[in-house]
Amino acid sequence: MSNISITSVGGYQAYEVAFLALKMLREFCNTSGQFIDEYFMHNEQFIMVGDNDMQRREIMRYVIDKASEYWFEAIKDGSKIPIEHDFYLKMYQLSEPDLSKRFDYILFDECQDANPVLIDILSKQPSQKVFVGDEHQQIYSWRGAVNSYDQFDGQAYYLSQSFRFGNKIAELAS
Repeated sequence: MSNISITSVGGYQAYEVAFLALKMLREFCNTSGQFIDEYFMHNEQFIMVGDNDMQRREIMRYVIDKASEYWFEAIKDGSKIPIEHDFYLKMYQLSEPDLSKRFDYILFDECQDANPVLIDILSKQPSQKVFVGDEHQQIYSWRGAVNSYDQFDGQAYYLSQSFRFGNKIAELAS
């Protein structure tokens, strides 16, 4: 709240609006989107805001404006506004990096836990890509991870044996 001016709106206190703006910034940093915009009005994280549709729209438009203001202040050269770790990954994604200038191929392990910002970075790379993981072991959906196997084309290969344990343990588990 000390970095941008936030006031009460739609029955929400300034600190509640600041919390929603921070929540929106975190959501934005995990998307493939370019801007904080009306898309977030329909995000499931914000469905319960307000008592009715008119109040919800008023609050959410204000939160979108404040989250955008914070974002643009935070990414200015020399900014002293605090950021979270997800901010610089988002800034990297928005810079549209071309990793093929440095790497011939990219191996992405545990790709079942990729979020849309990582998927966007990788999908735009012309380098050969190898994705490794197990969609049944996804544990980071709470941080915005999606089933990235649905996002990429290519041939799937499956392990025919486990390298974590031997046949006796596999038989016992089965």
